[in-house]
Amino acid sequence: MAIDLRYRRSQQEGWTVPAPTVRLGRLAAELRQSRKVAELTREEVSERTGVNVATLYRIETARARPQTRTLAALLGVYGLGKPKRTEMMTLLKQSAHRGRLNTFAADLPERYTSYIDAPV
Repeated sequence: MAIDLRYRRSQQEGWTVPAPTVRLGRLAAELRQSRKVAELTREEVSERTGVNVATLYRIETARARPQTRTLAALLGVYGLGKPKRTEMMTLLKQSAHRGRLNTFAADLPERYTSYIDAPV
């Protein structure tokens, strides 16, 4: 039995959600770090951007992929320079693409796919 690495199971709710890509995880970590460097809380960012606090949490934990305009608003509030803004926008564009491992997931023995799909 092969496990589809594009989805993971939520044990609490029993529903399936897309598993984040590595790039989405990196984008989330970068955004969280940028907010902390700017010494802002999620509530303050929400007030300045109009983005819901719960949405900010989902973006910063890679549970949601931000829209381009949302990312642009966040980068503006965090005061990031053009090189960093470009890097983050590139990460956003790449975050929807699955990695190479997903292509071969169906060929992997179950013991490996279970290990790969295990929560961290």
